[in-house]
Amino acid sequence: MNFTDIQSPQVIESNGDIALIERRGFVTSDGMVELGHRMETYRKKSGILQSELAKKLGVTQPMISRIERGEIRLNGELIVTLASLFSI
Repeated sequence: MNFTDIQSPQVIESNGDIALIERRGFVTSDGMVELGHRMETYRKKSGILQSELAKKLGVTQPMISRIERGEIRLNGELIVTLASLFSI
């Protein structure tokens, strides 16, 4: 299991649907990938394009793609915003 340092580790859960896995100040690569996959699933269920989600979040479409592939770590604020957007 690979680990990536995070500056402000947080565990965010909403009805058990989305969770950022925390291990003593580290988030696992597997957790980043899982969170990205879940974000993609909710985005598609909501009928939102990556470009539309990017605009709502104030980021670029390539960044959304990288998040969904687990290449970019989400901060707690963005996770909370996503949960609100997807009503979870």
